[in-house]
Amino acid sequence: MTTNHIAEIIARHKAATEGPWWFDESESCWRLHGVMFRIPSGGVMNKQILKAPKRNTPYAEYWPEAADATFLANAWGDIKALVAQLASDELAYERLRVALESAKRGRQDARARVADLEALTPAQVQTCRTCGAGFTYGQPCSVCEFKARMAAATNVITPRNDEDGEVFVPQTERSYWVAIADALNTAQAVGMPVGIDLDGTLTDHAHWSVVWDRKTEQWTVAGYDQRGEPAEEWVRCSHSPCPNAERHARVAERGWSAGVPGAWKCPQHAEAGPLTVYRASHDSIVMGLYTTAAEARKHCETEMRREYDKSTTVSLWWREDEDTVDQPKDGEQELYVHATPAGMSPGRTWNSGYMVTPLEVASEYDEEADE
Repeated sequence: MTTNHIAEIIARHKAATEGPWWFDESESCWRLHGVMFRIPSGGVMNKQILKAPKRNTPYAEYWPEAADATFLANAWGDIKALVAQLASDELAYERLRVALESAKRGRQDARARVADLEALTPAQVQTCRTCGAGFTYGQPCSVCEFKARMAAATNVITPRNDEDGEVFVPQTERSYWVAIADALNTAQAVGMPVGIDLDGTLTDHAHWSVVWDRKTEQWTVAGYDQRGEPAEEWVRCSHSPCPNAERHARVAERGWSAGVPGAWKCPQHAEAGPLTVYRASHDSIVMGLYTTAAEARKHCETEMRREYDKSTTVSLWWREDEDTVDQPKDGEQELYVHATPAGMSPGRTWNSGYMVTPLEVASEYDEEADE
């Protein structure tokens, strides 16, 4: 049955006399009735649809038998019920069609999302799930490799007393130093900036450092700003020429002043020449001036972390500004961030806009330079 056929049936049903239909008969005739109109009190005004005389006609009389009469009388109501059922079925079909279309679109969207995710380039810096350190995507974690090499190369050596009662300590094996060199080379290969501060700290000058813990008498990993007191080191005055040769002294006790790392001045020249300060800024807005780059970086990192809640994993690191990368002692440092909100992977890496800039502040007025 076509849609047009169904529409024609519905149109004929609406055009016919309103139902319900019913019939009656007597000895003289058979009649089919419908509703002419409805009375507000609840009754109906009868409308005679068909009349079949049974006698006194010039032709042969005939009228519907009982089954036909019942069919005719119920035709209007039956068609109405069928039309209503058909409309209900069409509504159910339409709902099912919409649901199937929605499921189809959902499947297409899911396939497109999978394709997008497969096409994504993972973040360059990943977070190690074992130790929490950052590492370059596609490369092993250098911190974990360092620990593995040290564990494999280091054996517990128990000191023993010789015949004279003195403690005998075996000579350090070369393999230990080979393992340390291999670990440093691994860090260098993956792009980790590793350097040694004047206080003996092995550090990337941004996040992590390896320091000697005097309490436990062991080397340990700490945050860059969690280093202990400066150890005894050979230091040289950065003022040239300076008659003071290298001195073996505790820097903090001697009160030597610090410019950039590695540029210490002896008391004789601490006040001479320009003083280097470090400006912490964000998008050209100055946040503060500090005597050390570490404190300026700390200010920037603190402000950066405040922009995220605890559910977001945030990794920060510093890079030399591209315009001054050939002068690392004088160049600006830019703070980069990789943020991964909870439940989302991978995260996003970008230049945060925070910057640390070294500035020289003259200690004396230079009249000739002012001209």
